[in-house]
Amino acid sequence: MSGRGVILARATAVLAAVAVIAVQISACAGYSSDSEPLAENHSGEPLSVEVNGEVIEPEDDALWSARVDGQKLVLTVPESGGCATQVQLSGVDVASKTIDVAARSENEGSCAANLFLSPKELLVDTDVRGFTVHVRLDEG
Repeated sequence: MSGRGVILARATAVLAAVAVIAVQISACAGYSSDSEPLAENHSGEPLSVEVNGEVIEPEDDALWSARVDGQKLVLTVPESGGCATQVQLSGVDVASKTIDVAARSENEGSCAANLFLSPKELLVDTDVRGFTVHVRLDEG
């Protein structure tokens, strides 16, 4: 093989390796199935969750879930290394039985592929059992 062919072959191999590494460390690339479900982490009554209008089914491996225990709402959100999710209670509407939450994904550079579930505690001043949590997610 000529010198030019060797250089081309090496360049192709390097580009292929870079592509594989980029896919592996891309922003929030996968969901780690070894995360514990919310039910194992927190007590309380489960609540329905909608994220940007999409209903999240209450399954053990759901990326978003919520429970209420007294006046504490525990909202479990997906996060990964370098990509924290900040949540803020926007309001509680007793008439429509809804809890409005604003969530923002804050990136500190590139996100890692190690997606995990992170519980966020929010205090509510009323009994919200049976309510639906509406999350407005801004992925900033």
